[in-house]
Amino acid sequence: MPWPKGKPRGSKPPGAGRKKGTPNKRTVEIEELFRRHHFNPIERMIELCNKPRVPLEIKAQFLKELAQYGWPKRKAVEHSGMVSVDAGIIDLSDPLSAEDLALAHSRNGSAQH
Repeated sequence: MPWPKGKPRGSKPPGAGRKKGTPNKRTVEIEELFRRHHFNPIERMIELCNKPRVPLEIKAQFLKELAQYGWPKRKAVEHSGMVSVDAGIIDLSDPLSAEDLALAHSRNGSAQH
């Protein structure tokens, strides 16, 4: 049967390929291995974070990894519109006087504490 006109060669017919959400073979194998050995890597990381002898650097890495499962990473938000900023220049190479501090606080709206 000749190739249909207007269809690029090598294109897949509708419905071809793995369906969305179907895990690949390697993922299924790893999950089965974890189940067979009653191993949950997330629970294990939490257990290790609660042990005092585990170095702080390791705990920090575990917590960073675990956070991905509970809290999505924040994305930058693009702002469109007009923004007005009155940013005066203050020389920070010299110590600030009380007058300079008061001026800086009044410009950024943090005069009240």
